[in-house]
Amino acid sequence: MLTITFFYLLVAIGYLFRNRSNVHPMVTFPYYGIMMNITMLKGLIIFLTGKQTHIWEKANRKADI
Repeated sequence: MLTITFFYLLVAIGYLFRNRSNVHPMVTFPYYGIMMNITMLKGLIIFLTGKQTHIWEKANRKADI
């Protein structure tokens, strides 16, 4: 229980210092890991509920000169 509390404390500290450039990686890795998981879960929910409205289309390229 103490370990998970410490981990989420690091996540909270990472959130507070997310815009600074000189933060120790021990703080930034847990924050970015949690944010990545939250974002993937959000994308999965959007996909499963059918709310995804954008469809990828191949970009038109200029012909080689």
